[in-house]
Amino acid sequence: MWSRFLQYLQCPECSGLLELHPFGTSTESISEEFLQLARSRGISSHDLSQWIENGVLQCHACEVTFPIWHGLPILLPYTTTAHQHFRAESEKEMGQLKQVYPFPNREPVSGERFVLDSFSKEWLEYDFDGVIWTASYDDYRETFLREVGYTEGETAESYLEVGCGIGITASIAQQTFGGDALGIDLSLAAMKACGHWRANPFMQFVQASAFYLPVRKARFDLVYSRGALHHTYSTKEAFSCVAERCKPGGRTYLWVYGSESINQNLFRKSAYATEAVFRPILSKDPCSLTSTVCLSAFASAYVGFNSLRRLRNPHMQHYTFRRAMHAARDRFTPQFAHRHESQEVEGWFRQTGFDDVASLDWKQMPAAEQENFKRNIGILGWRKQGSDGSLAPANIS
Repeated sequence: MWSRFLQYLQCPECSGLLELHPFGTSTESISEEFLQLARSRGISSHDLSQWIENGVLQCHACEVTFPIWHGLPILLPYTTTAHQHFRAESEKEMGQLKQVYPFPNREPVSGERFVLDSFSKEWLEYDFDGVIWTASYDDYRETFLREVGYTEGETAESYLEVGCGIGITASIAQQTFGGDALGIDLSLAAMKACGHWRANPFMQFVQASAFYLPVRKARFDLVYSRGALHHTYSTKEAFSCVAERCKPGGRTYLWVYGSESINQNLFRKSAYATEAVFRPILSKDPCSLTSTVCLSAFASAYVGFNSLRRLRNPHMQHYTFRRAMHAARDRFTPQFAHRHESQEVEGWFRQTGFDDVASLDWKQMPAAEQENFKRNIGILGWRKQGSDGSLAPANIS
């Protein structure tokens, strides 16, 4: 963990201050590119370079301890197998803490434990191979810039992504806007991202829940979430938690499944009928042998379907079997996969203090992504300010 990112973090249970206890701090070698960026932002090279491989964050109000494991702050309100591994590796250091608090022990919100297990397996097996889903990194970057309404030369000091996966979009955001990028994911994809982008001191990843976000409210210039919140028990409630992190005058972008993804044509309706049968079964134990066999069969079908789609749209990237397994797991193992309407999602934005809300036009997207946006929903909104520049109060019904 880059120690400078403590300024963004808070206790996920009470929103209080966290006290950092590193089990050793190292001063990392930083590239000249990042040192120049730090100087332009008034950040000292010492503050920029302080890295914590292992340690803990403690909330004295809640009397709980959160691990920092291999650079990843684990700020979940409940305990996972990662906590057990951390304790085994850091038993001596834990025993030397002045205050010995337990790990948090809340019950996960509905469906979250299954998503954590399944998506950890899904994203840990994903490669940094120049393709994300069926888009090249170049197309994905162009899509992101259009999603967030980027204008040439624009900067943003802080970017938050909820559901960051292995950090590809967070990296694009950091390179584009030149600020700090904080990526949050429920799964251990956040750990893979933490290792891969290790040389960038302006990027930090955290494992956390969308319903217990360990980051300060009204703190970020740009808040982004794509393809994640519809896998929670309530997309609306998850979005409400995420939207609170946007600054007055900042912007938030949300991409979720749309109803056209199941109603667009007979094939989509048939595919959804299959999903409705198998997802409740596979979500109960997404890593079992039975689930793996079923997902392998679906992945083979995905490879064939992708080949047919590429005949119509050669801009799309081809599915390897591994990418197809990723797609099959994403569709069939979450307990929840809600579909929404544009007007419904726009209403959530307005209820949580946003104006200038608009659905993105699929025709404006790169060719490789147009079909995806045609049947799903991308909404961008700007958070309004009060007359004194303060955040206008949300009108949540």
